[in-house]
Amino acid sequence: MLGNSKNKIFSAKTKPAGFTLMEILVVMAIFSILGVVIINVFILALNSQRQVSLKQKSLNSVRSVLEAITRQARTGEFVYQLDYNLDDPDEPGIFGWESEVHFIDSQGRALGFYLDQDTKEVMMNIDGEESRLSDRREVLVKSLLFYISPVTDPFVQERCNDAVNQENCLLPNACTVDDEASGSRVGFCGCTDDADCSNRHCDLTERICLPFDQQPLLTIVIGFESSALKLEDRKEIFVQTSVSNRVYKR
Repeated sequence: MLGNSKNKIFSAKTKPAGFTLMEILVVMAIFSILGVVIINVFILALNSQRQVSLKQKSLNSVRSVLEAITRQARTGEFVYQLDYNLDDPDEPGIFGWESEVHFIDSQGRALGFYLDQDTKEVMMNIDGEESRLSDRREVLVKSLLFYISPVTDPFVQERCNDAVNQENCLLPNACTVDDEASGSRVGFCGCTDDADCSNRHCDLTERICLPFDQQPLLTIVIGFESSALKLEDRKEIFVQTSVSNRVYKR
């Protein structure tokens, strides 16, 4: 009996205590993996927050540009007389998208908006004096497109009479109405299709050139990206807005 008791006491004293080397290595591996995962999640969160901040900053800059242009589009008068179509200098008018837009504001000043291709900044020209609407340190404007409808001045009426010898009409002897009381020919120019009208709008029912029955509408499309130093933060974004002109001249 005594021998058995001594063996038990000896066995208890010699039993190893603590963790084995394998257990320590397993725990360290688990903590290392968790640490790497947590750090990666933290870095991704910081990158995402930085990209959101840069995007918001760029959007704020672009919104200020849009507000400046749309303000003039609402209250100013569209300038259709400029030759927008550079491919054909004999064909004034607006067709497809344009790289610039022009107005006459309420003070009679000539305003123009366009993109400086060298600096990637939106520029405003007031009576020949240029100023920038966007700052390339905050946003890089990659493209600025203007779509104007209708394509010709909707307030121009192609009238004809003896005083102008029907020179307003593209077709010869196309004045459509006779004024028997005065003996003068007055009225609109006659036409068979849109090509016969300077404003490119032939009423096929009446066969006369009539003005467009709509207010000018401007659609602006801006493509931009952040001016961040890292390429992964430079993601091009497009925004679009449309505004109707409030000037009424009929």
